[in-house]
Amino acid sequence: MRQSVHDFLGRSPTAHTIARLDLGAGCSVAVWENSHGRVRYDAPENHTFSLYLEGGTGTRRLDAGGISGRPGAVCVMPEGCGSEWEITAPFRFVHLYISDARLRGGFAATHDCDARLMDLHEATFAEDAGLASGLRQLSRAAENDDPLLAESALAAMIGGFARQNLPLRSGLSPHVLRRIDDWIEAHLDGSSIWRTWRTLPDCQTFISTGCSTWRVA
Repeated sequence: MRQSVHDFLGRSPTAHTIARLDLGAGCSVAVWENSHGRVRYDAPENHTFSLYLEGGTGTRRLDAGGISGRPGAVCVMPEGCGSEWEITAPFRFVHLYISDARLRGGFAATHDCDARLMDLHEATFAEDAGLASGLRQLSRAAENDDPLLAESALAAMIGGFARQNLPLRSGLSPHVLRRIDDWIEAHLDGSSIWRTWRTLPDCQTFISTGCSTWRVA
């Protein structure tokens, strides 16, 4: 079974959780303190977003040339991306752990688009005001046990994610699927559905409804 970044940190004798908030559905927030040690993340489960709250100049990423952190630095560790770190001075940081399904589902709903368009890249000690602001709010939410603030901060973060320009050749956008679902609910007479759909120009279109897939032949 794959382990998350939280699991790896939890085995470190020098890392300590000072606040934690579970948002359910594969998403949680943790505020950590760490000092003087090493930690390696081997193909971790879930995506991890990190913000250095205090300190960080004594933290280096060994597998990326030994670059050092600083207060306000943002790291993005996509699922499966390994890394190795050395800590030589105390620092405090917040982590957001989120499953791929939860992240992509939120992205698709927020941007009303195919989840495959989500553009997520690894980043180490980056400057990103939007992510930093959201992670700082998540830190406060964890420290105050405030899930509403956390959900609001998470939604704002996902809203700022970029979209890729992928040549998607199939599938319907979420708002079209919702309209189809509403139409089917209002016209549950199967014969009526078939008579209407046979008049569509593209009678080989596949239409997904959340509980079944219809094909007009």
